[in-house]
Amino acid sequence: MASGKRVLNPTLSSSIYQGFSVSEIKLFSKFLNFVSISGKLASNKSAIPLSILSTGKLSVQEAIIKYFRENLSFSYKQIADALNKNPGPIGVSYRTAKRKYPSSLPVSFEQGFIPLGIFANCKSVFATCVKYLIENEGFKIKQVATLLKRHYVTIWTVYSRVKKKHG
Repeated sequence: MASGKRVLNPTLSSSIYQGFSVSEIKLFSKFLNFVSISGKLASNKSAIPLSILSTGKLSVQEAIIKYFRENLSFSYKQIADALNKNPGPIGVSYRTAKRKYPSSLPVSFEQGFIPLGIFANCKSVFATCVKYLIENEGFKIKQVATLLKRHYVTIWTVYSRVKKKHG
C-alpha cells in the first residue's frame, strides 16, 4: 500500500486494493456504496435518508413524517399507509415536528438510507429503525445511539426488547 498503513478490514485486503492507501480505499468503498444506493433508490423510490434522523430534536417517527410531508409532498393518508398508522395522529405528529424543528431537515443519502418497506407491519417506528440499523446495516449499538442522538442505554434497551419479542 502506498501509505504503509495496514488495512484492518479483511474484505478490503484483496489484491485489487494493493498499492492504494487506506484513505483511497475508503473513498472507493464510499463510491461503491453510493452506486449501490443509487441502484436501490432507482428500483425502490421509498427510502428514508439516515441524515434526517440526526436532528436530535425530533423522534424517529416525527422526522420520517416531516420528511415525507415536506420533501416528498405526501398526504397524511399516504404517510399513514406507508407507516401502517392512522392518518389523524400523523397530522398531529407532523404539526408537533414542525413546531419542534421549523427549518428543513438535512437530507443526504451519504450516511445511507432505510427502506420504507420495513415499517409495513411495525408497532414502533423507533424500535423497527433500531432493529434494521443493527441487523441489516451492521451498525453497533453505540453507532445507532450517535446517529439518532439518543443515549446508548436507550438503544440497548429497545434492541434487547425487540430481540426478546421477535427471537
